[in-house]
Amino acid sequence: MVPESRELRLLLVTIGASLAVLVGLARLRFPAAGPAAPPPQLLPIDRLGPQALYEDLVRAVARLETRLAPHLVERTSEDGRPALALLWNSTQALAWSPLPERASDPRILAVDRGRGLLLLRHAISPPPAALAEWSPEAAGPIYLAAAEPGPGGWALRPVYVGRLRATHSTTWGGVLAVSGASLTPGSFLFTLDGRRLGLVVPDAGGAAVLAGSNLRAHAESLARDPRGAAWSGVRLGRTPSEARLIVLSVEDWSAWAERLRAGDSLETVGDKAPASSLEAEEALRSATAVAQVRRGNARLQVRPVGEPAAPGLRLADAPGGARVVAVAPDSPAARSGLHAGDRLSAFDGVDAPTAADVARRYGAARRGDRLVVVAGHGREARALVLEKP
Repeated sequence: MVPESRELRLLLVTIGASLAVLVGLARLRFPAAGPAAPPPQLLPIDRLGPQALYEDLVRAVARLETRLAPHLVERTSEDGRPALALLWNSTQALAWSPLPERASDPRILAVDRGRGLLLLRHAISPPPAALAEWSPEAAGPIYLAAAEPGPGGWALRPVYVGRLRATHSTTWGGVLAVSGASLTPGSFLFTLDGRRLGLVVPDAGGAAVLAGSNLRAHAESLARDPRGAAWSGVRLGRTPSEARLIVLSVEDWSAWAERLRAGDSLETVGDKAPASSLEAEEALRSATAVAQVRRGNARLQVRPVGEPAAPGLRLADAPGGARVVAVAPDSPAARSGLHAGDRLSAFDGVDAPTAADVARRYGAARRGDRLVVVAGHGREARALVLEKP
């Protein structure tokens, strides 16, 4: 009986070991179902090669440069620095400028002076194929390509981005916050497979990316204003914790300068609550707009001051001639060469004119008339021509 027991135990051990081996092999061949693995991020470092060699990035960017070239437009900004624009459609290009440029340049179709966005005339025939768009809610770490202006022409460089995150800007609305990358405002970002991400803009002392539907909204807002520079002078924003639009600043030359203050909460313009800061800013351009605002605990209804007799020219009476307090951008006064601080020693034949004299003479002029103005600082004087549009 003992031998049989020993043989039986040996047989059971052998069977158990065999089963364990079979179970192990089965698990290797048929792994247990678990949570789905997250989809790989767009072009992560480990997909660019075993060591993510910099040479691999350079080659990828070089191939991309040829593809993007028809979409990028070189230009010179008002201060003489190189700048870059992106072809938005077959006849228009979008750019950002550090200075509020004049719309007297025939290539400039429209200017958002509050933010520095420009819409440029740039027809290409035939137009290049449209770029696909990439608007992630969050991504990283990834490599992107940045198209940047330079004295020798625009160039692409690979940019490592630690993280892209959707956030809100009081100046721009929805933007992508960027970490782990040094970006230049006015440049454009693309994925390494040629999709458009967006425009790099200054925000909160750093840089953010204006992308997706918000970039389209800004471009379409500019396109709706063919005259350009039709900005009310009121800059609006919205904080994530505040449902209403907030007045950030009001330019001295604005018709709202004596009516709105920084910190006012804008509830309605006209008969409706604006859906966005862009919509509100467009509504405030109207000389007949009525705004409902909250200032502290008080609710106020305000209107812009009446259009001055000389549009864009705000004056204060002073000995020896009216002093220019502010000049609206791209107004007849600005185009004539007048600047804030100038003193008007003569206006259309009137020596040492008062503000009322200027209003009367300009009001009496007919459309297309040219009025001779003598203005300057101190002993320096210059003769200018102000044309009534």
